[in-house]
Amino acid sequence: MNGSDRDHHLRRAQQELERVRSAASECARRAHLELAQRYTLLVRSYGETTLYGNPPNSRSDAV
Repeated sequence: MNGSDRDHHLRRAQQELERVRSAASECARRAHLELAQRYTLLVRSYGETTLYGNPPNSRSDAV
C-alpha cells in the first residue's frame, strides 16, 4: 500500500467516523428530547392529580 492509498483510506475512515459521530449525536439529541417530554408530562400529570386534592394512588371513590 503506497502513501496515496493510505491517505485515501485514512480520509475514508475519518469521514465514516464523522458520520457515526453525527448519527450518535442526533440519536442522543432525540432521546434527550423524548425524555424531557415524558418528564414534563409526568410532572404535569402529578401536579394535576395533587392540585385537585386527589393524591396519586388514592381512591377518591372509596366510601
